[in-house]
Amino acid sequence: MYYLVKFCRICIQTDRKLLDIESLDYDSIKLSEKLKTCTQMVISEESLSTKICTSCIQKLRISYQFHSMCKKSTTILQHHLTELLRGCENLDADKFVNCESLVTLPPSQKVKRKRNKRKSFYKSSTEKAIPFS
Repeated sequence: MYYLVKFCRICIQTDRKLLDIESLDYDSIKLSEKLKTCTQMVISEESLSTKICTSCIQKLRISYQFHSMCKKSTTILQHHLTELLRGCENLDADKFVNCESLVTLPPSQKVKRKRNKRKSFYKSSTEKAIPFS
């Protein structure tokens, strides 16, 4: 049964560098915890494999960062809505459903985005998609 543990538990590839799912990532959070947060998937020690490949780790990091960004923005927006409502005691929170409201965030609270340089799928706006080379 030894050969069964030599594959990535996520993509089932065998020809990749593998790490244990209980390893700490660069931000000191276990890979297993990130996987559970993003997918609700729990890998037990009794599983056929408790390994994850570096390619899946990269995808997991992106997913975890996206999840964290969503949670952070929701917390910030809820805080600002609470502050808006606190200043207007005669306003009902139900009045804010399906309406537009302009909220200015202080510079320190803006979410920073990393820009990735990607190759274009298109040669021009009128041509069909071409695969990456």
